[in-house]
Amino acid sequence: ETAKLFLNNRYELFLTSYALELLLAFLTDNPRRYLLLRILNHNCRILDHTIPTAGNLLDGASGFFATEEQKALASKEVLWGTLKEKEYINADETDQKDASDNKGKEDEEEEKKPPHVEADGSLSEALVPIPKFRVGATGLENLTANTKGRVALSRSSLPSCLFYTFANTRGCAMNCVTMSADASLVAAGFQESSVRVWDYKSGQHNGTKLVGHSGPVYAVDMSFCSRFLLSGSEDGTARLWSIPLKSDLVAFRGHNHPIWSVAWGPYGHYFVTGSHDS
Repeated sequence: ETAKLFLNNRYELFLTSYALELLLAFLTDNPRRYLLLRILNHNCRILDHTIPTAGNLLDGASGFFATEEQKALASKEVLWGTLKEKEYINADETDQKDASDNKGKEDEEEEKKPPHVEADGSLSEALVPIPKFRVGATGLENLTANTKGRVALSRSSLPSCLFYTFANTRGCAMNCVTMSADASLVAAGFQESSVRVWDYKSGQHNGTKLVGHSGPVYAVDMSFCSRFLLSGSEDGTARLWSIPLKSDLVAFRGHNHPIWSVAWGPYGHYFVTGSHDS
């Protein structure tokens, strides 16, 4: 019974940042210790805590990570649909005046209903807070207007392509790669739990190594503004990196199994992760 608990759950370990850094350095220093690293990734959940003092005691104890919260979250209904423009665009003065005139009428005609998907495929209301943009803001260009300016493909008008080739990556096992919108930044995730970023505008081709994960990195995605990078790893965490600061900002914990994919939302305020979790 005890063995099944260890196999079916992840054991919580409380380590300081420095202790975790020393442990990962020791495990990754020798390929023979990779098996221990995999066991640590699959069967343990490491929590970062400062060294306890008289006034700063640990607020928890080591033990198995409860899955009730994940089950409760997974049982909630998910509404799939598009957002109405009013949810993310600030209306101009005329529209605001018309909206205020019609607000009282709409309130009388329509009773408060729970969030739902309407007939046109849009959500009745935004379920998460979304910052609003002014009309014409960068990134909100109409897709139809964007495609009208494209040149039709033909034998005399072929598309241009840009390729980045990575050589000799067998030793470090590159798992994934992504580029910025202008293709000046390239980021890749590696088997040895690191992320590398190359900035070809600056002329520095050696790349910057970002260390923070404790398992192979399986997914990376660059934000539209090229300032932030998302990464997903076998350690079950998604990390947000600041490219200008060359450091991680947040470690998002919520999965019990490896994260296979990460992707930014179209306006950069939210992101999604795909995991092995059932």
